[in-house]
Amino acid sequence: MTHSKLGFWLAGLVLVAGLTATAQEPRIRVMQAGADQLIADLKFLVEGAPDPALKKQWENLEATLDSFLPGIHRELPLRMDLLLGSKELTYIISLPKVETKLSAKNKDGLLANLNSLGFNPKDLGGGLWELEDSATKIKYYLRESGEFAVVAPDKKFVPANLPNEGEKPVADLKALGYDVGAKLENPAQGMAERRTQFGELRKELEAAIKFKRGETQEAFALRQLTARQNFDELERFVVETSLLQAGWITDVDKKVGRGEFKLTALPETSLLASAQQLATTPSRFHAVELHDKAVMSGRMTFPLDDLRKKNLREFYPALKPVVEQQIDDREGLTPAGKAAAKEAFGLLLGMLEAGIDLPAIDAVIDMHDVDGGKRVLIGAIHVADGTVADKIIALIPKVRDDWKVEQNIKEEQGVKLHKVLIPERRKAVFSALFPESEQAVYVGTSKDVVWCAIGEGALTELSAAIAGVSKGPSTEPATEVLSYQVRLGPWIRWIQAVDESRPKPKTPKTRTELQAEKERKEKLAIAEEALRGGNDVISGSLRRDGDVVLGDLEVQEGVLRAVGSLIAKFAKDNL
Repeated sequence: MTHSKLGFWLAGLVLVAGLTATAQEPRIRVMQAGADQLIADLKFLVEGAPDPALKKQWENLEATLDSFLPGIHRELPLRMDLLLGSKELTYIISLPKVETKLSAKNKDGLLANLNSLGFNPKDLGGGLWELEDSATKIKYYLRESGEFAVVAPDKKFVPANLPNEGEKPVADLKALGYDVGAKLENPAQGMAERRTQFGELRKELEAAIKFKRGETQEAFALRQLTARQNFDELERFVVETSLLQAGWITDVDKKVGRGEFKLTALPETSLLASAQQLATTPSRFHAVELHDKAVMSGRMTFPLDDLRKKNLREFYPALKPVVEQQIDDREGLTPAGKAAAKEAFGLLLGMLEAGIDLPAIDAVIDMHDVDGGKRVLIGAIHVADGTVADKIIALIPKVRDDWKVEQNIKEEQGVKLHKVLIPERRKAVFSALFPESEQAVYVGTSKDVVWCAIGEGALTELSAAIAGVSKGPSTEPATEVLSYQVRLGPWIRWIQAVDESRPKPKTPKTRTELQAEKERKEKLAIAEEALRGGNDVISGSLRRDGDVVLGDLEVQEGVLRAVGSLIAKFAKDNL
């Protein structure tokens, strides 16, 4: 066994030393249902690749996987605990083992396997083993616990009285049939201690955000702000959650993949208050039709709680100077064009900021095929003042003179319609999504809604949507705060078209950049071929049931074919 294979294990076994766990410390438990289940799933994925050469890579991949499994019980789950304590993250791995008693003399045992991977075992007595990585000299510690061998970065995580829990910590995840599952459970008591410990951890993580060479002060400040806001959100989930659970199932019989999400917050917390806001707001776009076979469709009626409103009020002003600098750096824009672009972006940010206090982020989009291989898109969003969009539309020709705008071409029930013509340099990319369609985007503006319509019969469908919305919002709250459906194949082909349309750089690319570009094209081509057979839809939703937040995800067979093809390519290139 070579060190090139060591990376597979390091992904799970690189453990950070120097952290003391407490009873109140948040702990995420991750389960993989077992080696046999993993092999069955990977075999299904790789053998689903349409390219025979990639399909054959299963033999190579299976042999590599088998080489990691001596001493591993193939039917018991593999567990990993992620401890979110002070200052550093720590992983603790529980490996299911075949042997009743570990022995370094057993050539087919777990210790011999670890040794072949570069972890040199040393018997410290009393059932405790030291594992030194021969490459890094970092030491880990292993102790038996019934059917499992527990590996940790410090002896304190594997004490002599280590309880024999077996599969119990993840039995509920396995009972749900998850191939991979994870959960975070917290008692109500100890919340203050958890918050203190997470606060110490986030200080360390925020301190690791360093200024990059060539970065502006504004861009650095935005990165810091974004990280802090993400940690604000993460802290609520880590500290105030009663149960956070997620799982994935690769259903070989039905040839689909399914994901599930469940969140229950602790009483009297801001996380619970945030969850209780969901599914309380009616959508004004309930009458807009979503098509079953859409290229992309979705609805969102998502209320913002106080924390998210505060974060957005800080984020938008911090974003403004960063984007303005990017506009200044744009080649091909005149000084007047840059000034117009900055003004337009400022108006957009102002419109978004004004909408922070609306009852919810309320939006809809539907893009679907029509006769003759053509497509149409209708989209709308609720805003505080839709007339701001009129000013933005008027600025578009001032940004670049090849953009043409026809303003106020007609009015539909109080909605002013404008027409933005696609310039020649953008038509190839536009046609990749809207073939044989009018090269234009229609924008509708009203007191509190901004509309968009593109493609075959755009104005007809837009008129119908406006008529439905003009009757008023639904009388009932939206039961799903988010629902979506995306057909992946057309979007992969669009990304390929975008790549092809990029202008050649003035300076030659480096060898590394050329290699990265080549690999990107190969992966996109492989995915596109796999998705060409159809059944390429990803769909999901987020909803509330009482005080429980539930989410689901479904991935059709074509997407699984693409995933399997990319796994096979990785095996071909690296194994």
